[in-house]
Amino acid sequence: MSHPLDPPAIHRSEILERQERVRAATAAAGFDALLAIGRSFYDRPGDVAWLANHQPPFPTTVFSDENRGMGHAFFLLPVSGPSTLVTDPRRWRSDLIVADDARAASDIAAAIIDVIRGAGLDRGRIAFAGFDLLPAPMDRQLRSELPGAEIVPDDRLVANLRAIKSPAEQALMRRAAACADSAITAAVETIRRGSATERDVSTIGTVPTGTARWKTISATATSRIPRSTPKKKPRP
Repeated sequence: MSHPLDPPAIHRSEILERQERVRAATAAAGFDALLAIGRSFYDRPGDVAWLANHQPPFPTTVFSDENRGMGHAFFLLPVSGPSTLVTDPRRWRSDLIVADDARAASDIAAAIIDVIRGAGLDRGRIAFAGFDLLPAPMDRQLRSELPGAEIVPDDRLVANLRAIKSPAEQALMRRAAACADSAITAAVETIRRGSATERDVSTIGTVPTGTARWKTISATATSRIPRSTPKKKPRP
């Protein structure tokens, strides 16, 4: 449910404009394409979310014979040519994704390798955004199956552009800050009244945020806030 104070979401046209700016920066840096990786919504969807409006909805899992890369997504943006999103198949929103092509795969590294080959980039120079998120098995797979490609970690290409916020992004950030301020203020007032449990504080801090449904406030193990469950007694 929307809130009357909520600014409009980022429009598809703005995301496409981001992609064009990244294409220009990628070409200027001497690369043939940019490859970005992102993880699930609570982790670091980052560059993939900013470029393709997608964030994997569920956590990462261990690799198996059937599933390799759950909770991850790749976005390939050639300097010239169609963009492609490769993500795991768990409840992804094709109606929200901003990409020329979108594919779901249980082995996303194998799928993005096929995309890179199909785009004629298997001997190209590719900037990699978010390289520190890349699982080691995927790194080995990319390098062994794309020996002719030069894959160069480079977070600056996207990060420098993301640092400059558009008017629409600024409006959303102001609304998010207002939600957080309202939640923290309500939580502090509840604590000051005394006899509040952690659950009380978390609940009262969630309600004022309106549409920010995932906003929660929790006490840490060393918090002085009374908790809803007793703290464990230290071992002798």
